[in-house]
Amino acid sequence: MRTMGCLAAAALLAVPAAAAADPPAPRPFRFSLGAGGSLLASGGGGDHWRGVAALDLYPGGGFGAYGATVAVRSVPFDPFLDGGLATVGLAFEAGASRPLLAIAFHGDAGATFGDAVRPAIGGGLKSHFGVYGPLALAFDSTLHVIAEDVTDYKVVVTFSLLVAISR
Repeated sequence: MRTMGCLAAAALLAVPAAAAADPPAPRPFRFSLGAGGSLLASGGGGDHWRGVAALDLYPGGGFGAYGATVAVRSVPFDPFLDGGLATVGLAFEAGASRPLLAIAFHGDAGATFGDAVRPAIGGGLKSHFGVYGPLALAFDSTLHVIAEDVTDYKVVVTFSLLVAISR
């Protein structure tokens, strides 16, 4: 019983010390600009290898782990830029061990381009692995729902590998 009392007293003494600790430093500005290829697991219509390019911005400071993402996804290689999906969205850096690893969730909205313009919404998980200096590999898994018609929707699942310049 006495041991329990000592543990409780130690825990109560530790609470003010933890509360008096310095606040975390504000996050610095970060960005990532990359391009690469992607595999369409669904919604490819027979053409499953596509191109992708993305820009992620994390302003840091008061925005904390939140940032913005802009991407052009599912771009066919032949004929190049004949269609695709342009998106803009919100990103949240869920975890990081900078400069070697960063994991972020992103939610996107956008539209297809090419034959027809159709609205799309989706999101995914993106991981950055630092290779050397500012060079990184980014793995992006996404799911987007594209409205083909009022009652017809297409689900597009992609797995992408991008070579990125990251800070």
